[in-house]
This record gives sequence, structure tokens and C-alpha cells, in this order.
Amino acid sequence: MAKKLDPEAADERMRARGWNPSVEYPGALKPWPGTCATCGESGAPKYANVVTSGQGPCRPCSGAQKRTDEDARAIMSQRGLDPIGPYPGNNMPWPSVCGVCGGTTAPTLTSVRKALKQGHGKGCDLCRRNGAIRPEDAEDMLRAAGAEPLEPFPGVKKPWRSRCLNDQCRREVSPAFDSIKHAKTGACKYCGGYGIRANDDALVYLIVHPILNAAKIGIAKVGNDRIEEHQSTAWQMVATVEMLGHQARAVEAAVLDLWRKELHLPYGAKAADMPFAGYTETVSLANRSIDEVKDDLARAVEDELGEGDEDAA
Repeated sequence: MAKKLDPEAADERMRARGWNPSVEYPGALKPWPGTCATCGESGAPKYANVVTSGQGPCRPCSGAQKRTDEDARAIMSQRGLDPIGPYPGNNMPWPSVCGVCGGTTAPTLTSVRKALKQGHGKGCDLCRRNGAIRPEDAEDMLRAAGAEPLEPFPGVKKPWRSRCLNDQCRREVSPAFDSIKHAKTGACKYCGGYGIRANDDALVYLIVHPILNAAKIGIAKVGNDRIEEHQSTAWQMVATVEMLGHQARAVEAAVLDLWRKELHLPYGAKAADMPFAGYTETVSLANRSIDEVKDDLARAVEDELGEGDEDAA
């Protein structure tokens, strides 16, 4: 039989988590009236939720307070975002169109509220990361990456229909500006303007971040410092698989398609968390376990190479 919790100890633990009870301890599973030490709002959280499960005791302060669809849209509008579809809840990705760059993004209302509180201006995270972009500057960067635009600049994340400048290739491709600028991938996935070319010796890598509780899939040319850059910011290696550049791109794309298009999983990190870029290749380990993401990589490798992940290290 579980030992009965001392009321004074329970009171002390609740106060340590920012909640000031106004009555004696009622039991772990009963509402415990009191006030938030931060904002002064009254409420009645349960001891089990706050102390045992680690939830925030105050719904307004934690961003868990229920809002109407109209209220939620008004908050999104303050960041220049036009939501698509009904309000899904504070901590669920909400697909939206950015009024600054015209791109599609899916932040949570909680993250938007946090950005507003920190003084961020209008625009999605990609706009904030890339800053103001003149179409002519974007075209120059695309050409430097090895492709000629076939249509006007569509935005930082949308596929940009282009033609490879390599006379031995000249294929039509659709790179994203954000990937060209920050991940430094070549514009052409077949031969590459710079970065990883089709027949380069490359690595597909899987890393995790214990503080962010996130995993990241990525590719790197053998011998460069891409992985070391991430490790310098506390990312830890889980597995690497060596293959050719075009195979590495296919494996990475297969894993990301699974996470985003099939499972609709949220990112595990934000742009601000990753000074060396790559947050769009992350997934939260709260939604996909480390064993599951390792299996995702292994299956993608097997589909591409026709073998298992015995080369993983």
C-alpha cells in the first residue's frame, strides 16, 4: 500500500512549481485551489498533474488555456500568419500562409505567442531567418548554386522551377531557396552546383539532441565538417550510413516524406535552436521514439540500396 503523502511536503512541492495553494492538501487526484505565483490567476490544478507529471500549474502561463477559434486567429494575425483550417489547439501545428513571403508554415499557437512575447515581428520563422530577400538577389544565389530560374522567385521554401547550368546535365529541377542558402545544397539534385554531387562519397546521418528531445536526419559529404558543426551544439551521433550522393539524397527524402507527408509529425527544433541550419529535418522524440526513427532510417536505406543497415555505425 502506497505511503500517504505528508500534506506539508505536498504544499512545499506545489509552491516550488509556482503554485500557491489556498487550502490544505486535498489528495493527489483532486483539484487544489490556489493562485499562480507568476500571474496571480486563480485555479485548481491537481497535485498529480503538476508534481508527478510535470505539467504547468497555471493554464494561462503555460499556454494551455482554451481559446476560441476567433481569438486564436487574432493571435496568429499579429505575426502575419493566415491559418488554414480550424484552430486545432494550442500545441498542435496549425498550417498557415505567411503574409510576408507567401510560404506555408505550421507553427503552434504556443510558439507564436512566445515569439510575440519575445518581440519578433511579422513573418514566419523562415522569413525571420532569411530576412528581406529581393528576387534578383535570390536569382543570383540560385545561379551560384548551379541553376537558372525558369520562373519568378516563389518564396523561401517553395520549389523553384529551374534548369541545371551544367552542360552535361541541363535537367529541370526544383530546389528550395532555404536549402540552397542555409544547408548549402547544390541546386541540382543530380549533379549539384556545390555541396554534395550525385557521385560524391556521402553519409546519411541520424543525430539526437537530449535537451531538445529531438532527432535529425541529414546528409554530408565524406570528409567535410557538417556533422561536427551539429555536434558542437550538443547533437549526438546515433548512426551513419555511407553511400553515393544521389542515394543519400533519396534516403533523406524518404525519411522526411514519412515524417511530414505520411505521419504529419511536427519539427523537433526551431530555426533559432540550430545555428548551422537543418531544423526542417528534425522530428520530436515525444512523437517518434529513437527506436522508431532508427527503423525509419534502416527501411529507407534498405529500399534504396536493397540491403539492411549493417553499415550503420
